Amino acid sequence: MVRFSWYVVPMGVKWGKARWVLIGVLGAAGLAAPHVVRSWKRPLGEDQIVDVGSVPRFETSVPLEVRNRQWWSSVSIGKVELSCGCVQLESSPREVERGGQSRVSVRIVPSLVDKSVESSLTIFASGENGGSGRPLVRHTIRASVIDPFEGFPDRATLHLADGVAELRIDDAYLHDPFEAKLVRTEDGWSVPLNLSEQRTLRASLPSEALASDGWLLELAYPTRGSVFRAWARFRDK
Repeated sequence: MVRFSWYVVPMGVKWGKARWVLIGVLGAAGLAAPHVVRSWKRPLGEDQIVDVGSVPRFETSVPLEVRNRQWWSSVSIGKVELSCGCVQLESSPREVERGGQSRVSVRIVPSLVDKSVESSLTIFASGENGGSGRPLVRHTIRASVIDPFEGFPDRATLHLADGVAELRIDDAYLHDPFEAKLVRTEDGWSVPLNLSEQRTLRASLPSEALASDGWLLELAYPTRGSVFRAWARFRDK
């Protein structure tokens, strides 16, 4: 057959080249495929650990930036899931424009006994009929929790000198307006604690008041809606 005669002598060479070219193309496609799939699955970036650092025992808002790495398409967000009630969702965008960025805001809500908080945050794409689609990115949010004073929440140790009771609280709790007082539990009588120049809380107590063992420390933050209480214990300096 004339149309096939050119394969008779050089077939090994020509087919060998074609075979290696074909294998090379398939091999390159095989190497590239995982990166294409990975980019498609993670348009909002790679999973990260977000270490917030130290936070007081208040509700603390934390903004998280999300960037769409796809220049050809926007990303619709269906829902955001958190694995722990110690971190709650405040707000989330419905869509992130192609090549753009937006912000997801969460709120850290430590309990009275948490020394640290950790929660995973998963952002899902919008699915059909208003449901959730594939996960776009997953972050782990971590924070350590600072106590207002040593011994919290069981007790607060106040040092006594010349009838003046003094309590040192952590600086993280001095930035917001607060009200502090000592309450005698037997009759409800109270005395305010005021912030000194040394940034400690101080109150003058008459000697007869110190004879009572039932004292409660109350530290309130009206703008935060938080109140910390602990049994007060007096110790001579």
